[in-house]
Amino acid sequence: GTQYTPKSGYTFLVVDATFRNLDSSQETKISADSIAVIDNTGEIFKNVGSGFALTYSLGGSITYSNDQSNTLKLGLVFSVKTANIDQAFNFQLLDVQQIPFTVKPK
Repeated sequence: GTQYTPKSGYTFLVVDATFRNLDSSQETKISADSIAVIDNTGEIFKNVGSGFALTYSLGGSITYSNDQSNTLKLGLVFSVKTANIDQAFNFQLLDVQQIPFTVKPK
């Protein structure tokens, strides 16, 4: 497989997310451009890729979709500053209220 390395001073943050479609007449679609995490200084980190289990793909403008189910489960990848990893973040999707979460490094 392909091996990815974050740029110096950054690390990959994987956020496991499940999206539920509230309108079953429409396909579940989410643009990577509408997803971000925000650190406690207000810096925004855009989604750089996604994957399942231990297989991830990075780069490019991605639209995630699933027309066979009302849920879409993804491991979303962000490249964030290593120095700020042990802090609170907010998950941002479109104009939905931000969801706070804390990272606990291994």
